[in-house]
Amino acid sequence: MRVATVRRPPMAAFLAGLTLVATLSMVKVDRLTTFTAETVIAAPWGSQAEAFGRGKGPDGREFGPRSFVVDQDGHILVADTFNARVKEYDGRGRLLRQFAVGEGLSRKPFIEDLAITPAGHIYVADSANGVVLKYGRDGRHLATLDPRPDLRRGDTWRIEALAAGPADGLYVLGLVLAVDGYVGSVRLFSASGALRAVTTEVSLDVTGEPRKNRAAAVDRLISGFAPVEASRLVLLAAGDTPFQRSLFVVSGNGGQAQRWLYESAVYIEDAALLGADSAGAVYLGANLTTTGGWVAKLDGDGRVLESIEAGAPEAARGGPAALFGARVDQRGDLFLVRSTADRFTIVRLSSARHLGFRLRWRGASGRR
Repeated sequence: MRVATVRRPPMAAFLAGLTLVATLSMVKVDRLTTFTAETVIAAPWGSQAEAFGRGKGPDGREFGPRSFVVDQDGHILVADTFNARVKEYDGRGRLLRQFAVGEGLSRKPFIEDLAITPAGHIYVADSANGVVLKYGRDGRHLATLDPRPDLRRGDTWRIEALAAGPADGLYVLGLVLAVDGYVGSVRLFSASGALRAVTTEVSLDVTGEPRKNRAAAVDRLISGFAPVEASRLVLLAAGDTPFQRSLFVVSGNGGQAQRWLYESAVYIEDAALLGADSAGAVYLGANLTTTGGWVAKLDGDGRVLESIEAGAPEAARGGPAALFGARVDQRGDLFLVRSTADRFTIVRLSSARHLGFRLRWRGASGRR
């Protein structure tokens, strides 16, 4: 098990892309990273074609789109949850197309999450009806998938998250709320909606402890996941303390799990897996809905390669705006939602590496 400690850079150093460490005795040339921030989507709230819907969540806070994804071409697809539609933008923020979802369903859909496959098929998680809707890139409805496991009387089930799987398939993270506990699972479905494999299943009693008679590769509920490649998934779960998060690396077809333990010097109020880049690095966001959030970039062994200051959400209606969504694309660019009282906004942080100077010095005592 590897323990990775977060070291968050100051915002000034983050913006400048150059960290100065006091020194007189040595000048060292390092490979540094700078980030440029660019607003790619900015649209008003409302029900018009160019707008996004907004409403109140279970905690009474206002929010807008519940999810967005970035495809391999850099296009951004946003779930306009309250208007029950999906919008597609190009990398410069131009609206290309949009389509309504949920026609013919018994209830108005509530879009919880999105996924897009390399073949261009769009999957929409509808938590109101408990189904996954499959669409073509043109918005044509192709299929309605019912990924629910077998339920006992009194059990309820909900879709937590989606991710593209191999061969145009789909990973579904779901949670069963039973009278005697909880069962969380990640299941892999084929492009036709047939169950191919149960990647992992976690069974807990009402106290949150693993059931003694159920051996499992993961011993705690999964809050998020990210495919790293066709054969591997990284799962996010609680750590042993509020300063930690557990990440489990599993095969897409199930089997034993390798655990990474991510540790911070700061209390982690919320965490989310943002995805993986083309080099296989995994991005973990922490405290993104509060002040002082950051993103940690992890290598294939769970080591922290760098930590990126994400800043604080702007104020909206006198309080912090909810940040529902952060993603990373194949290039490693970060996309963050910044909602204000007036509009829904997605900001892209693009990184560039270059040579820079880092200065070190020692005082008379010789201590650093």
